[in-house]
This record gives sequence, C-alpha cells and structure tokens, in this order.
Amino acid sequence: TLGTDGGGISLISGPAFSGAIQIKTHGGLGGSANRYLRLGIKDNNSVFYPVLSINDDQNVGIGTLNPNQKLTVNGTIYGKEVKVDLNVPTPDYVFEPTYKLTPLDSIKTYIDKNKHLPEVPSAKEMEKNGVNLGEMNMLLLKKIEELTLYVIELKKENTEAKDLMFKMQTEINQLKK
Repeated sequence: TLGTDGGGISLISGPAFSGAIQIKTHGGLGGSANRYLRLGIKDNNSVFYPVLSINDDQNVGIGTLNPNQKLTVNGTIYGKEVKVDLNVPTPDYVFEPTYKLTPLDSIKTYIDKNKHLPEVPSAKEMEKNGVNLGEMNMLLLKKIEELTLYVIELKKENTEAKDLMFKMQTEINQLKK
C-alpha cells in the first residue's frame, strides 16, 4: 500500500508480518526536524518496528526511531575492528623524568575512601554518563604505565634489599668464624 496522512508521511508497506518503509518528506505540523526515512518491519497488528532510521538532522539509528547521535544503536555492535580518532593526549608523559608518581600509600587511602582509582570515574558515574572509549583507553594506558613504573621501582627496592641481606649474611658468617 502507498499512503499519505495529513502530516506528510508516505508509507510503503505490505500486510502484517512484512517489511515497511516510512518516508516523511515535509514538516507538516511537526516542523522540518520531523523529516525522516525509516525502514522496518510490521508485526501481526501492523505495528511498525524500526530497523534503520535516518532523521532530518542526519543522525542514523539502528533499532530506534529517534537517533540522537550521528549513529545510535539500540543493541549490540559486533565488528572486526573499531578505530577511535583520539582527541586526548597519549600518556607517554608518564615516562618523563619530571613526572611524579603518587605514593602508593596515598593511592590506598584514596581507594579506601572512594572505592575507585584516582582519576577513574566511579561505577556510578559511568552508569550515569556512559564511557568515552578514547578517553577511557588513554586513562587505562596511563594507569598501566604508572603500574609499570611502580613495578620497576619495587624491583629496584627488592634487588637492593637482597644485596643488603647478602652482605649482612656474609658479615654474620665472618663473625661466626
């Protein structure tokens, strides 16, 4: 069937349990922001369910009628690769000699009080605001780089302690003689 309601919706669809295309070509009462192209399916009651929506603001939606970003997906995204252009600096500055690592006891105090790492959003914040993958990946890389520096520092302290223990054991053995 092909039809138009008073608001400018052109509908091309078959009977229930079939595909449907909705095209709204002019604003009508809803204004220009309500122009769209929608591909979807109809259930046995002829209720339209969106598969793909393209709105007047050039946002694309999969599984949603009203995408609010350039791509909005109501479901799981599966792919072979996701590439994120970074607008945040990479944390290699952590390896500069001027970078000051926070003492581990200060980090423990912060964790005991706040129940998450410094600079990392809490679970509640992430649930509320979502997660920016580019920023979070750089933050996690920074934490990994800091952990690497802590491990290097601990290894140095451990080697120094072993050397001191060896010297002390040598002195004890000489005193026993």
